[in-house]
Amino acid sequence: MVINSDPKHPRVTISWKAPTSPNGVINRYTVYYRYLPNGNVSVVNVKAGIMAVTVNITGGMEYRFEVTATTVAEGAKEMTDKMLPEYG
Repeated sequence: MVINSDPKHPRVTISWKAPTSPNGVINRYTVYYRYLPNGNVSVVNVKAGIMAVTVNITGGMEYRFEVTATTVAEGAKEMTDKMLPEYG
């Protein structure tokens, strides 16, 4: 998973690769993100075949980003934490 922040705006683009060993045909990806340590979780569902999404965030905070692939059931989460810059 790669997190790219926009240097002038409070948003990030989260991109990922398909699982190397999916347990079937992927129906969708789900992106979970929240600021740490205890922010509310936001969820974005993404169609299969799309491998990135851009979301709005608050600058100057550390965020946790997680992505799962879903076939008949949701798979394991890929997770990364990232400190995001202040925007101004």
